[in-house]
Parts: sequence; C-alpha cells; structure tokens
Amino acid sequence: MANMGNRGRPKKQTTEKNELVGSTVDSNKIKFEFIDQDKKYDIRYATTGSAGIDLKIINYHGNDNFIDINSGCQKMYGTGVKVEIPKGYVGLLLGRSSLTSKYGLSVANNVGVIDSDYRGEIRVILSNTTNKRQFIKPEDMEYHVQLLVVPIYQPSIEIDTVDDTNRSDGGFGSTG
Repeated sequence: MANMGNRGRPKKQTTEKNELVGSTVDSNKIKFEFIDQDKKYDIRYATTGSAGIDLKIINYHGNDNFIDINSGCQKMYGTGVKVEIPKGYVGLLLGRSSLTSKYGLSVANNVGVIDSDYRGEIRVILSNTTNKRQFIKPEDMEYHVQLLVVPIYQPSIEIDTVDDTNRSDGGFGSTG
C-alpha cells in the first residue's frame, strides 16, 4: 500500500533542495567565441537601451553563406559563435522583428533556451511562414536574432496534489 499523507493523499516526494543558482563568474560580462576566425562580425547591443545582444545567422552547413528556405519549411542555421552564459542565468534566443517583417521568417520554436552549461554553437531553426521561397544573399545578411540573458531560479521539485484556486483549470481565454 502507498505511504499516505494528510487527507488520504499519497505522501509528497521532494527532490533535494536547490537554492538560487549562484554565479561564480562576473555576471556583468558575457564571453563569446567565434567558430571560424575568418567569419567574425560585431556582436553588439544595437542601442544603449537594447535588451538583447544582436547575432547574425551564418550558414556553415554548406559552402554557401546565405539563407534559403522554401515556403512552409524549416531549416537550422548557426550564428557562428559559442557563448558562456554565467551560472544562474539563461540565454533566450529570439527573432528580431526584421526577420518577420522583411522576410516572413520566424524562430520555429519562438524562443531558444541556452543553458549556462551549454558550450556548442548557438543555432536557430528558422521557419518560412510565407507562400514563397525566401533567399537572403550574404551581402543582405544582417542581425536576425537576439540573445537575452536573464537570471533564473531553480526551486526544488515536489510531487504532491496542487492547491485549488477560484480559477482552477480555466485557461485559453477563460479570464477574458
């Protein structure tokens, strides 16, 4: 028989306690490394008020350096860089508005998550939402994605019955 806790519910299970993920590196700096030293570009904030770090999309998976995606299709591209996200933070990779407004392309999963222990190339899956092929030549390449670096909190995980609220399971437009 299962070990029962209060009110006849199974006793809760708790993972080992995690605390706020602390940083042992300078969280005011972020380190980037270019994969190909011949294909460097400025990694930058576009303005002093920009939240995201602008990155370019580079096609390293062929002999060409252009974006070519058929209508309704998806394709993975690299940015040509690796990043060292500080411990206690996460990198969120988002499409810039120009990606959609100029080309009808979007980041396929809307947000790419880059964990602080990932050290591979930052890659992005692009989706062509238009009804025609999108081809961007190297001379027209610009900054198409942005990296936001935000703090995270990792609470301990507990398996138990969740408390009810007035809203309960109402979702998908239930609040207005």
